[in-house]
Amino acid sequence: MARTIDEIMAEMIAAKESKPELVALNSTSTTAIWRAFMYIVAFAHNLLERIFDTHKSEVNELLSTLKPHTSRWYEAKAKAFQYGFNLLPNDDEYDNTGATAEQIQASKIIAMASSVETIDGVVIKVAKLSGVDLVSLSQTELAAFQTYMLKVKDAGVRVISSSDDAEKLKVELTVYYNPLVLNGDGSRIDDTDDNPVETAIKSYLSSINFNGTFKTASMVDVLQSTEGIDIPTVDYVAFKYGTLSYIEFEVFRRPNSGYMILQELEVTYLPNINIQ
Repeated sequence: MARTIDEIMAEMIAAKESKPELVALNSTSTTAIWRAFMYIVAFAHNLLERIFDTHKSEVNELLSTLKPHTSRWYEAKAKAFQYGFNLLPNDDEYDNTGATAEQIQASKIIAMASSVETIDGVVIKVAKLSGVDLVSLSQTELAAFQTYMLKVKDAGVRVISSSDDAEKLKVELTVYYNPLVLNGDGSRIDDTDDNPVETAIKSYLSSINFNGTFKTASMVDVLQSTEGIDIPTVDYVAFKYGTLSYIEFEVFRRPNSGYMILQELEVTYLPNINIQ
């Protein structure tokens, strides 16, 4: 943003005063020759900076019109969706006339979004928050979101928007535990956590980026870093979505909906009495 002539003058005078060889230029008259020369230079600088501002504005306008949109742009646009608001005519921005900041923020229901380019088009997955949990959009909300994305997307790009329930995770473990820290049922002896194993798995799930990949080895790492859990062994891990049955997997799983919740957990606890 261009500096004012006065701001430029003030910087030039401060620079002058820092130079001992210019101490003779000490007239306080507004018509002093040295001040007149400074004013001319400051005016020229101000004009140049305003030209730069205009140029920057024009370049940004061109970029916003011509730049191919990336996956991050689609994700940002998805999170900018406002439920219950209409777009400005022939624009991809919302008409927030008369709305309070609180109303605008409340209308932005998309908490998580991912955008992936496939052979079928750009697939956008979204979810909202219910308390602290991610949940799918209602059918009405999804219809509004899909309409919005069709209006703001690039011309010629096929966009497939979805919002599904979390995939359900089932885990069966054998855990050798430290009997100095945990009880035989897996709870902490100091009563600070009734189920550290469950807490650790849920913590790992919440750490996965939206539309990221669940990795069995990473879950085991989190379990092993939990005090009291000495040796966690995965006996069975599976996922399911909708009304389908559980499907076992071993190494990794990227959920179709973009996120997972722990639905079933079975743990066999064995005391590790040979702690090294």
